[in-house]
Parts: sequence; structure tokens; C-alpha cells
Amino acid sequence: MSFFDDASLAFLPSGGAGKDGKAYSIKPVPEYGSEEVTNGDFATDSDWVKGAGVTISGEKCECLNTTPYNYALSQIIQLTVNKTYLVSYEILDYVSGEIRVRLGSNMGTTRSSNGVYQENIVAQNTDFILQTVASSFTGSIDNVSVKEVLVDDGDFTFSRGSNLAATRVGPTGLIEKGRENLLTYSNEFDTTWVKSNASVTSGHAGYDGSTDAWKLIQNTTNTFHFIYENVSVSSICTLSIYAKAGEYSGISFFFPNVGGTSTATTFNLSTGTFVNNTHNATAESVGNGWYRISLLSKPSGSQNFNIYVNQTTQQSEAGDGTSGIYIQDAQLEIGLAATEVIESGATTGKAGLLEDEPRFDYSGGATCPSLLLEPSRTQLVTQTEYFGASSWVKQNCTITSNYAISPEGVNNASRIVSSGVFFLYQLFTFTNAVEYTLSFYVKSNGSGNDSFRLYAEGNSATKTATNEWVRHEYTFTGQGTNKDFGLRDVGGSSLDILIWGAQLEQGSYPTSYIPNHSGTGSVTRGADDAIITGASSLIGQTEGTMFFEGSVEYTPQNVSIMNFNQTLLFSVALLKAANNKINAFVYNGGSVVFNIVSAATSGKFKCAVAYKSGDTAFYVNGTQVGVNTTTFTPAAGLDEVYIGTYGSPYFAYDHPVECNQALLFDTRLSNADLATLTTL
Repeated sequence: MSFFDDASLAFLPSGGAGKDGKAYSIKPVPEYGSEEVTNGDFATDSDWVKGAGVTISGEKCECLNTTPYNYALSQIIQLTVNKTYLVSYEILDYVSGEIRVRLGSNMGTTRSSNGVYQENIVAQNTDFILQTVASSFTGSIDNVSVKEVLVDDGDFTFSRGSNLAATRVGPTGLIEKGRENLLTYSNEFDTTWVKSNASVTSGHAGYDGSTDAWKLIQNTTNTFHFIYENVSVSSICTLSIYAKAGEYSGISFFFPNVGGTSTATTFNLSTGTFVNNTHNATAESVGNGWYRISLLSKPSGSQNFNIYVNQTTQQSEAGDGTSGIYIQDAQLEIGLAATEVIESGATTGKAGLLEDEPRFDYSGGATCPSLLLEPSRTQLVTQTEYFGASSWVKQNCTITSNYAISPEGVNNASRIVSSGVFFLYQLFTFTNAVEYTLSFYVKSNGSGNDSFRLYAEGNSATKTATNEWVRHEYTFTGQGTNKDFGLRDVGGSSLDILIWGAQLEQGSYPTSYIPNHSGTGSVTRGADDAIITGASSLIGQTEGTMFFEGSVEYTPQNVSIMNFNQTLLFSVALLKAANNKINAFVYNGGSVVFNIVSAATSGKFKCAVAYKSGDTAFYVNGTQVGVNTTTFTPAAGLDEVYIGTYGSPYFAYDHPVECNQALLFDTRLSNADLATLTTL
């Protein structure tokens, strides 16, 4: 048989993708009903009830300062209560505010930027409504569509949290973070950027071959000439901008340095040298006279990021009103190094691994990814990459920041050279009898055989740095004391090593790296959840087969691999127990009908449970683990699918799951097919 063709659901991270809170399945192909909205393209000014400040013209709906929490646009359409509908619309010409869809009392996601948006919403009455949210909305709406979902797409609803704390190993083997340009209108200097005795003109030749560069011009006043944008940030961050000499050659920056002191750094664009450098700044020549200048900062809240144009060096001077320098693509991002340009507009620009984006992970040199699902963890290290910060105590060592390429693939690894008995540590009050795990990425900077120690609570583990980046870990039990943790030498030996990505977390094993540049507080990565609801058409209600391929490591307690759940009226579940054995459960009426248990299994595995009253079988890695002939009458209404979590308190969720493939069949596969399907 063709397992793919016969599957009712096929989730393969190697062939799918995910973003915007979805992990896309390969099957099923969604099917939709007819269009329910009339005049969704706004070809005429008809069929819609318009709120205050709303007009229809030019084949779009224009909203101007609409009232908060009011109905901007509505239409009574023939929806069926409790049916699911695919709603789509486009936001154009966005200026400000927030808007969302309502189908009765059920509301869609709040939107606040240009884009085409789609979401499934269950109707609670026959009204389609576009509602403003906390502030007045100004922008345009077009291409509104509402169609009944006849066959669900089978995509997993994915959630993790609203920050950029998660990371993954990308296809190149490098650790990938979420990235954000905190500046708005990052290459539109004629918008919200404040001009002080300066002006800008657009349309100039840029570093990238475009005509997107700007000229920053001094006016004729005998004073300082600059532009700025105000940003609220309290972490180590990097400001970068591309710049080139024009008639003038000086560019200066004024804002806090890594010590928090507001000061100036000046660069000569003609000679390619810093006149003064108080921001640990670097300048990379990118050709044709252009430089990308990067500067480190540690603000503490609302801060103006000032960019000056000077004739040579920073000084009070009068320009001629036409002469200046060229600039392009300003960027402010959390971290120690400038990354690839992220364009921003009315809102900050984001790239890399984003909030609520599934993590397709390539750890261990894998050529095909797995979906990484981890519990929530809190990063307790306050500066995870900037070891020169005051929050790290140093003894008998010299630290050079941004010395080498890190596991992230950018120049933000630190070098440590010791002299005598060496310590690098932070202080933390540990909870008594609770397990913690400390980890560092470490690489030798020479010999390839440097011994060092990870230590905490007065105990330590000896490790060896090699010529490759390795994440070293140390698990220990807290003693309820305010103690130091970090790195130290072995017996006073000298060290020359590279370090990056320190992590201290509560737990018996390390989870994926969580960056923190705050210098004071912790950062929490939310738990990964992958769930399909309303999936009754994909699940065999009286018989079926559930297949999972992947791995589950670090199992301190029972953990859910994959399951159906309908408030335990009837449920099928795959579980990995603390003893590394895999269990297949069938529940009915809230009670265990049977539990088939495999031998201990480590590493990657394939398993499948085929369920049917009086005829159930469980296979792991091509071998039949057991069968069960118990008869049962399943309770109706099975309509939820979970990977790596469970919709009840029966299974604790404190473990990582890596899913390479998940399949559902609405029939009980034969034993021969189960053996073939699960063979590694």
C-alpha cells in the first residue's frame, strides 16, 4: 500500500513549513464552500454597513481614525452557527491602530500592519464584522472573503509565546535566533526620524546597487546637525548603518555605550578610520566607498539614537544647506553584533525564528529537520553573550568581546585568556533540593586540548575544549544558598578559549539556547504546543492507526509523544515513560482499556498503534510489541490531535520531543503494514 496516499493526515517537517502560529501538514488538502461575502472587493459602495470614519472608494474600504472597539465594517451573511469558516482580508495603506474579525462572539487575531491575513473562525451568529481594537484604526481594507471549511487543512495550531527567546539549529548547522529591528522606518529618514538642523533627500545610489540611499545634509546654522529616533530598550544592543562620504566625510553617533554612559563615537568616511571610539564600534568596508558601521550600546529605557553629519569630526559648524554624507538601512537590534538587514516600516521589522513559529530543527548534522517541541524554561543568566558586562565577575583573566565567529555564525564569541587561578562567574540564589543545569558553548583558541571546569554550589565538572564548538553541560542540585556559578581553571592551568551562549536553567537537562542581554532579569521561553482541533474527519472514530517517528530524550517522568484527546471520553495515546519504555494506551470513559509497553528505547524510533475493538496492535521499530483483544465501544466525538503535549493533567509536560513524521489513518492497518511502516 501507499502509506502517504492512504493517510488521512500526513505531517512531515522535511516537506512542510510553518509560520504565523501554524505547522503545515502535507495532507489533507483543504476544501472550502462557496463565497459568503458580497462585494468583498469593494467594486461598489454597497452591501456593507460602515462605521464612523469609514468610506468605500477606489475599490477599497478606507478607514480614518475609526472609533476604538467599534464596528468599522459589517455585513449580515448566511453563516451556520458552530461551523468553521476561512476568513481572509488584506490591509493596505496602514498608518496606525488595530483591527480584527468577529463572527459573532468569536474573534480573530488582532492585526496592525499591511498584509494578507487568513484564519479559521467558528461562527457564533450570521454577522461578519471588522472591529477596531484598543486604538483608532487608520488604513485600508480590501479582498474580504468568508468560506466554509468543508475539509480542514490538518495544520497544527502552534504556540510558544510572544517573545524571541526561542532558538533552533538551522539547515547550515548554525543556531538561529529571532531578530528584530527596533527602529521603525529604518530606511525612510523623511518620516518619523526627527531632524535637528539637518535635512534628508532620497533617491541616491546605495551600497547594494539600488537608489535607496539618502543624503544627510547640514543646514547653514552654526551648530550640531543630526537626526534621531527614540526607542525604549534596556538590553545590550547594536546600532548599525551603512554610510558613505559625500562632500563631507564625518559621521558621529551619540547615545549610551556598554557602560551606560552617553558619549560620542566619530568615524571618518574618507579615511576609513575612527576619530574616537567609545562604543566598541567596528566599520566594515562593503565597496564603492560604503561602510557598515556597528556600535554597541546599553540604554536603560527611552533613548534617542542620534546620527550626526560632520564636515570632518564632530563639532559645531555651519553647512551650506546642500552638502553632506550618504546613509542607508539603519538597524537597532538586541545583541552584540549586527546581522543581515531587516527592513522596517510603521512597525518594527522581524526576521529569523519568530514568536509562535514552529522550530524545524537540524541538530546533530541532520539533513532533514524535526519539529522541536520543548517545555517552558527560564534563562537565569543575565548576560549570556557579553561576558565583559559588570554582571560577570572576572578574576585573573582578560576577556575580548566579539573576538570570533560563534555557533550563531556572527562575530560575537568572546575570548578568555587566563593568568593564574581564573574565575568567571555570576551569583544566584538556588532553591534547595532543586536540580539545575549549567551550560556553555566552548571552543579552544589554540591547543585544542584546554581543560576547564563548569562549577556551581561549590561543586564542578571538568571539561575539555576542542577545536570545534561544543556545548558543555553540568547538572547539579541546589542547596538554597546565594552561590556563584560559571567557569574556572583546572588546578591553576592557563587557558585560551572561546566562549558563547551561557545558560543556567532549572531542570535535569539542558534545553535549546535562550539568549538574554538584559543584564538584570531572566528570560522565559514558552512551551511549544502543536494541536489540531476540529479534526473529527481526520481521526478514525471507531478504528484507526496513529504513527510517530522521532525521538524523546531526557525523560525524568512520563511524557506524551502523540495522542487523541476528547476529555478522556475516548483517547488513544503514545507515551514514553521515565524508564525509556514506549507505551500505547487506549482510554474509554476515562478509564484505561489497556496499556501495551515496549522494551527500553533510546535515540530515534518509529512506533504505531492500530486500534479497533477486540483487535489492537502496537509496533515499535518494525517489531510487534503486543496485541490486545479487549472489546470496547468508543465514545463519539474524537476531534483533537496533539504532538508533544496533552490536553489533560494526566501526563506531565516537561520534556523535549523531536518529531520527524506523524501520520494518521482512519482504518486499522494490517500487522504486516504496521511492521513495514515502523521499520527504521
